[in-house]
Amino acid sequence: MTVFKFATIDSLTEKVAAWNASNLVQLEVGDFNPIQTYPTDGGFDVRSSNLEPIIFTPFEYKKIPLGIKTLIPSNHYLDIRPRSSTFINRKLHPLVGLIDEGFEHELQFVAQFIPVQGVLNASCVVNFGDRIAQLVPHKRLDCEFSFLHEKEITAEYSMRVNLRDGGFGSSDKVMR
Repeated sequence: MTVFKFATIDSLTEKVAAWNASNLVQLEVGDFNPIQTYPTDGGFDVRSSNLEPIIFTPFEYKKIPLGIKTLIPSNHYLDIRPRSSTFINRKLHPLVGLIDEGFEHELQFVAQFIPVQGVLNASCVVNFGDRIAQLVPHKRLDCEFSFLHEKEITAEYSMRVNLRDGGFGSSDKVMR
């Protein structure tokens, strides 16, 4: 099993204590560790660690700190993606990120609030401790890119069995 190591940032203990002093919902520092809710889940949920609410206005991008750092194993990386509820319930559209094994800083999730059409006075609030994103681990492929002229690549395409006709949006249109 591959192990991804995580640490909470130093200031998280103080943030959790401040939160718990004035809120009924109590949190622990360990609640900010990435968590795989079910053994079959591909992603590990992470939480917002910004003590003050993050308020999005329409079409605004913001960074949401997650309160953790990671030591990613060699030849691996992490995708940071939204949880399904991040989009469905909050209308936050993510800037999907890739975290390389050499990244040494606090992880952040970047998103844009796009309200329902015609509701331009809406806002979205992300509070301390909200589960907002998920980390998806991947093994990195060792590969290289080889430059070909367009005629060469077209010739290589013709050697494949190609059942599609078209470009974007054509994968569901099989030639018969």
